[in-house]
Amino acid sequence: MFVKDERIPVSLDSADLPHEERNVIYIKPKLNFGEKARVTDALITVKSSGDKSADMEILAGTGNLALLTECIVAWSGPAFAGMACNAANIGRLDPDEPLVEAVLAEINRRNFSREAIDPKGLLVNGSAN
Repeated sequence: MFVKDERIPVSLDSADLPHEERNVIYIKPKLNFGEKARVTDALITVKSSGDKSADMEILAGTGNLALLTECIVAWSGPAFAGMACNAANIGRLDPDEPLVEAVLAEINRRNFSREAIDPKGLLVNGSAN
């Protein structure tokens, strides 16, 4: 009935490395109803055209930032030394960093249907499993 309160580790480093040497980002296993609603609100805007029609705009960048902010719960490793895991620092993550790309792909895999995700892992519509 409720989403489990767990931390799922995502890392590209070898499991043979000592834990303190591995860069790991921990994510929620799945968005709950409220979190998914906040991500959808950040992703999609609907504007009235004035003639009883509406235009929908998809804000993939804003949606992905909301997705990362809602789902990342902690991080560890040398790349994160001295950096608190908070919304401001999540926003500072390098979008081209392979670990960040892997985290976003894993979040999308756990939360959205395959039809809702483009090949680069960007959430492109609000369709949900």
